Amino acid sequence: MLKLVDAIKSSKGISLMEVMIAMAIGLIGAMGGYAILASMDSTRVENTAVVVAQGEARNILERMTRELRESSPEVVWPRYDTNGAEYNWVYFLTPRNADREFIINTEGEPEWQRGIQYWLNKDSNTLYRFRFYLTFDPDADDWSNWFQFEIVSENVEELTFSRDDDMFTINIRTFSHSDGGLGNVARSYVDLSTTIKLRN
Repeated sequence: MLKLVDAIKSSKGISLMEVMIAMAIGLIGAMGGYAILASMDSTRVENTAVVVAQGEARNILERMTRELRESSPEVVWPRYDTNGAEYNWVYFLTPRNADREFIINTEGEPEWQRGIQYWLNKDSNTLYRFRFYLTFDPDADDWSNWFQFEIVSENVEELTFSRDDDMFTINIRTFSHSDGGLGNVARSYVDLSTTIKLRN
C-alpha cells in the first residue's frame, strides 16, 4: 500500500508545454480539415454557378433565335452594310400579331406585325427587350398590350450581333454570382454562340 502511495506521489502530470503542443497540432489539423471542406464547397458553388449561367445564356439565345427565324433579311438591322462589324443591339420585324398568329398575305409573303429590339447596356450588364406592334388602336385603354419593355437579364457581360448576307450570328457571354460558399469563389462565365439563317 505504501509503495502505491509513493508511486502516485512520484508520478508527474502533463506539463504546460505538452498541452500547448497538443493544442497546436489539433489546431493545424482542424485548419487543414476546414481548408479541404472550403475547397470542396467552393467547387460545388462554382459548378452550380456555371450551370446557372449556361442555362441563362441558352434561354436568351433560344428566345432570340425563335423570334429572328420568323424575320427576313430586309427587315433585320444591322443590315448588309455591316462589313463584318459587330453590334450590341439588333432590331427586326416579325409577322406575329397580338394574338400570336403568323400573318401572311395572299401571295404567301409575311405581313410584318411587330418590331422587336434587343440591346445590351454594358455598364449595368443588363439586356433589354422592346416590343411594339406596328398597328394599334389609339383609343385603347391599355397601351401595354401594344408596347412592352422588359429586362431579359442582368447577367450579360457581352452580346454581339453580326451579319453575313442572310446568316445572322449571335455571341453571348453570361455570368453568375457564386455566393454562398465557404471560400472565395470568383464569378463564373459562360460563352455561347449561334448562327441563324434568316427567312427568305
